[in-house]
Amino acid sequence: MINLILNGTRIAVMDFDEAAPLLEGDTLFAELQNSARRREKQLTLLLLRKLAGSEVVLRHDPDGAPLPIGEGQHVSISHSGHEVAVALSDSPYIGIDVESPREALRRVSSRFLSRREQEYYTDLNQLLRAWVIKEAVYKAMHRKNLTSSEIALSCQEPENMIDHAEVGDVRFSISLHHLPTDSLLGVARAVNNNF
Repeated sequence: MINLILNGTRIAVMDFDEAAPLLEGDTLFAELQNSARRREKQLTLLLLRKLAGSEVVLRHDPDGAPLPIGEGQHVSISHSGHEVAVALSDSPYIGIDVESPREALRRVSSRFLSRREQEYYTDLNQLLRAWVIKEAVYKAMHRKNLTSSEIALSCQEPENMIDHAEVGDVRFSISLHHLPTDSLLGVARAVNNNF
C-alpha cells in the first residue's frame, strides 16, 4: 500500500494483488454479480477506513460522486485495472485519478485535448499525464456538465510539464506520482476559491 500526504490531503493506493489476502472472505457488496466491481468497492472501503477509521460509511450523491464523510472530510476515488486510489481532504475541491498507459489515449486525444494542447502532448506518456490531470480536475470541480475543453492545462517548457490546470478563474495545483504498476496517479486541488 502507498500512503501519501499532500497539502493536507491523505491518499492511499493499493493494487489488487496486494489487496487479495485482505479481501479474502469479505462478504461486503456480495449482492454485486460482477466480481471485478465488487472487488473495487471492497478495496475502496478498505482504503477509506484505513484513512478515516473503521466505522466510516461511504455514500454517493445521485450522480455517483462520493459524499463528504464526517465534518469537512471530502473524498475522491479512482479505480484502474490494477489498483484503487482514495483521497481524503479538508478541501471540497479535491480530485484524484489513477490510470495505466494505453494506446486508446492516442485515438481519443482529440476528444479531451484542445487543439493547442494536442500540439504539446503527442507521445503516450504526455497523453496519459494530460488525461489523468483532466480527470482529477473534473472530479474536483463537482460539475456534471463540465467538458474537458473547459479544463485548460498549462503547456510549459521544458518537456511540456504540467504544473497547474484551470477551469475559468479556478486554478488547481497538480501532483503526479508514478506507481510500481506503471500507472500514473494524479491529484488536483483548488488553490483559490473563485467558485
